[in-house]
Amino acid sequence: MPDDPHPALSPEEWIQYGDDLQIMADWAADKRPFGPARRFTLEDKRHAVAAIALHNQPFGFTHDDEALLGEMLRFYDHRGFAGDAEMAARIRRLLKKVSALLPPKAVEEVLEKRPE
Repeated sequence: MPDDPHPALSPEEWIQYGDDLQIMADWAADKRPFGPARRFTLEDKRHAVAAIALHNQPFGFTHDDEALLGEMLRFYDHRGFAGDAEMAARIRRLLKKVSALLPPKAVEEVLEKRPE
């Protein structure tokens, strides 16, 4: 995975596909193109499947996790002890990976309002 991962799904794709387990299964099986942009790479599909599979699961990531990592990053960014710069870089990479798996907060609110 690249050091600067892109979001797994666009806001529009989260709204359209975020709750569709059949679409997720098809992408995981490499049966259909991914999203309205018709992306075909297996890596893009796996990234989207991972995000959907983790969304709203007790073992998944939340925006609270993202905020906690942000706080840790600010701490290490502003402290001047040996090893802090390396720790900040590692936390920054982890934060980017976690953020890429989460829907934007505004989209999360839309998804939460949907009837089950």
